[in-house]
Amino acid sequence: MNHLKTAVFRECQNQNCRFRFPDTQLNTENTLCPLCNARTIIVEKTSLTKDFRKNSQSKSDYKIAAILDNIRSVHNVGSILRTAVGLNLNKIYFCGFTPTPAHKSFQKTSFGADKFISWEKSLNSVVTIKHLQSTGYTIISLETTHSSKPLDSLEPCEIMDNRFAVVVGNEVAGVDPKILDASDLVVSIPIAGSNKSFNVAVAFGIAVYQLRLLFNN
Repeated sequence: MNHLKTAVFRECQNQNCRFRFPDTQLNTENTLCPLCNARTIIVEKTSLTKDFRKNSQSKSDYKIAAILDNIRSVHNVGSILRTAVGLNLNKIYFCGFTPTPAHKSFQKTSFGADKFISWEKSLNSVVTIKHLQSTGYTIISLETTHSSKPLDSLEPCEIMDNRFAVVVGNEVAGVDPKILDASDLVVSIPIAGSNKSFNVAVAFGIAVYQLRLLFNN
């Protein structure tokens, strides 16, 4: 695979359009505007190798893991993994039939995130969470039930030993009831709009971000 080091930004020369967009075709002079088909010119170059992340700010005393319970879509899984790396999780467990980074379509949404986080394949989610509990992890399942607790009402004292694992489940069936029974906490995300639920990858990101804020991490 050819690893690009530079990209450019082009700008449409149609005065009524002026659309600006990124392009990796550096030596192509006849690139046309995708909106109005007018001529474009390169107005800026940017490095694709410079790392703008401030790693010193993402370090945490908390050990955070993710458990993906029988998620069907490889695109959802790839998106979750990329979010997990961005939020500085320690490990991710691909349980049941959840696709792993070995899937041919995984990189389309993960963008190589699997290279920056530890991961493990497990056929049985219940066995995995019981093992994590035995090592001091608080298991937090993300699911809407009659007894689930709103995510924004959690208190730091409800998570012990600086370790927790977030469980998200199948797009249709949700988290396995046996996992819900074994979880230390079952939380739901309050929804203000008319939808009944969030996409699983979106819900995962909201939940982990909120939990990190809970500890000012």
